[in-house]
Amino acid sequence: MKRLLVIEWDEGIRELFVLALSRLGYEICTASDGAEGLRTLETTTVDAVLVNFVMPKMNGAEFIEAAKERGYSVPMIAVSGHHSSEFCLAHGAVAVLRLPFQWGELESLLESVLG
Repeated sequence: MKRLLVIEWDEGIRELFVLALSRLGYEICTASDGAEGLRTLETTTVDAVLVNFVMPKMNGAEFIEAAKERGYSVPMIAVSGHHSSEFCLAHGAVAVLRLPFQWGELESLLESVLG
């Protein structure tokens, strides 16, 4: 079973991701901000990270930069309705889930990234 880390500051949206991704057969870890996400990566092996690019404290671009500086090479998928796909990709995301989205888009994106 593939394990995903979902980093999302909004608790309700985070829980929606957990419900939807669990139903697709993924094991889910969550973090409420980038700093918590980094702590999770220190103790938990994951196959991919979904990270909101607009968050208080540490945003998605800052999280990806910090994770790479620490040597994590796990695929990072940006979730954003504010930044362009080009911006997210330029800041280290391997793929971008544009808001708003359909759950089928997320499923297809994960299949593409995880193989």
